[in-house]
Amino acid sequence: MVILSSGVWTEKLPNQFQSTDMVVMADQYNDTNDTDREKLYHFLNGNSDLPVFSGDLTVENGEIENELSIINARSVAENVKVYDSENKLYSGKIEITNGKYTSENGVTFQGNSLMHSAPLTAEAFTRSLLGDWGKWIVSIGLLLFAFSTAIAWAYYGGRSVTYLFGVKGVLPYRIIYCIGFFIASFADTTIIWTISGITIVLMALPNLIGILMLHKDMKSTLNAYWDKFKKEYPSEV
Repeated sequence: MVILSSGVWTEKLPNQFQSTDMVVMADQYNDTNDTDREKLYHFLNGNSDLPVFSGDLTVENGEIENELSIINARSVAENVKVYDSENKLYSGKIEITNGKYTSENGVTFQGNSLMHSAPLTAEAFTRSLLGDWGKWIVSIGLLLFAFSTAIAWAYYGGRSVTYLFGVKGVLPYRIIYCIGFFIASFADTTIIWTISGITIVLMALPNLIGILMLHKDMKSTLNAYWDKFKKEYPSEV
């Protein structure tokens, strides 16, 4: 509700681009142009292809000199600047392969684009009566949610490992879990959210299959409950 009412989901805001969210296009596009907007819509939804850039980006004092567009978070990025590992304006070449940033020299892309996930929520809360303090609601809430989720998932995973492999499998599981948790703390958040979504779906599938297999038992149990309810409270039926 906060995101929708604040309108930030339609605004291009300053942020640092993440490699999985960013695509370097071979041509220039303007999302205020109806024709370009339709092309980008079909491209981003996987219904058509547009040429993506492969080669070297030429950057001078943070400015990209190639005539092209960068898509970030499903929007045409504006006022894009490139910074080095010391957060200074970068000059040099950057290798791009099939529209993706593959170099490991520590440069970052920053500019205005749409946002998503926690940064979008934090920005939405800053538009409230709390102002800049509003973003701390998201930070504290995310910290508590992440901490409780980490404990719960660690426990559920440990019980599952115990069922599948016995008690001897718990320690290796905990080691792998802690390593994965550590890597996730600094990895690209888009990748982490994608993996998290996939694993949750994989976890839900066996439950859905179990529900389908037990639907007769569930139906009979529900009918038995209503029969008992009607006998005990006939006036409320």
